[in-house]
Amino acid sequence: MKILAFLFLFCSFVSFPQTNGDKYNDDVDVTVSLKKLEIKSGGTAQLIINFKPKKGIHINLDPPIEIELEKNFASKGKTEIPKMKKESYLNTEKPLKQNITLKKNITPGAHTLKGKLNYFYCSDSEGWCSRFTQDFQLNIKVIN
Repeated sequence: MKILAFLFLFCSFVSFPQTNGDKYNDDVDVTVSLKKLEIKSGGTAQLIINFKPKKGIHINLDPPIEIELEKNFASKGKTEIPKMKKESYLNTEKPLKQNITLKKNITPGAHTLKGKLNYFYCSDSEGWCSRFTQDFQLNIKVIN
């Protein structure tokens, strides 16, 4: 039992780049993780989203970055978006933080938080922009 608990916690700490089906964004590496791995039913946590674009690529804030969560599992709260000082771009040196609140009826135990991240990214030198949708899944433990 201790081994299973250790493996669950280990897998929860490790965040992997997420793919969109067979589609992977070669220009931007994104990792999504949770600040807290154990959350009370009805409790709050924070998603930590790190963008690592290739040199010459930036993440636009207009149109805005969108985070979608399974509605029957969690809802979104305050979003902290680090911005570049003179541009309407995301400051990728800092993580984007999204507060979430679990629904009150979630039963204790191991669960998977599923969501989608939609963002626009552009090439400075080539003059193009593209939209990308990235699915993510995070293991969490709901406690009493």
